[in-house]
Amino acid sequence: RPAVVSDRVGCAGDMIDESCGRIFSRDDFPAMMRAIAKLADDRGKRADMGRAAARRASQFEIAHTESRLMDCLKKVCLS
Repeated sequence: RPAVVSDRVGCAGDMIDESCGRIFSRDDFPAMMRAIAKLADDRGKRADMGRAAARRASQFEIAHTESRLMDCLKKVCLS
C-alpha cells in the first residue's frame, strides 16, 4: 500500500517520495484527507505506489541493512 504519513514521522524523508506515498503537515488534517481521497480515487495509481512502497521499504530490511553495514566495515577494516 502507499504510505500517507505526517511530516513528524521520523522516516518520512527517507522512506516517502511521490512514487510511493504522500507526506502531509501534522497540523493539516484536510491535507491528510485529500491525500487519502486522491489515492482512493485512482486504483491503478494506488497499486503502482504500493509496489513502489514495497520496493522502497525492502531497502531498509534488516538483512539488506546488515549486508551493507558489513560491506562498509570490511572496507574500513581492510584499509
